[in-house]
Amino acid sequence: MSIRLEHPDRCELSPWSPGAHLDLQLPSGLIRQYSLCGDPADRTGYTIAVLLEEDSRGGSAEVHTLPLVGRLLTVRAVRNHFRLSDSPSYLLIAGGIGVSPMVPMVR
Repeated sequence: MSIRLEHPDRCELSPWSPGAHLDLQLPSGLIRQYSLCGDPADRTGYTIAVLLEEDSRGGSAEVHTLPLVGRLLTVRAVRNHFRLSDSPSYLLIAGGIGVSPMVPMVR
């Protein structure tokens, strides 16, 4: 599932770079980390992808079952521990939900 998060006042969001992720606090209080997979130049919203895990500890199941449109959620500071280093070329390999942080890298 792809989710777009926007500030309720339509403010610009903090800049980010490919490989970045954020902490999302769900209505239940659970906090889960999700990679940003949108366009880093788009400061009007953050896009994340959430895979529904069969053995979910609650986070992905909550995201997939709750009506989230219009709901206020807490997003913690964006950070990047998976920064793409400068290189003349890249070979990016990923599978499943691991593709998410690489989408903006490919862009």
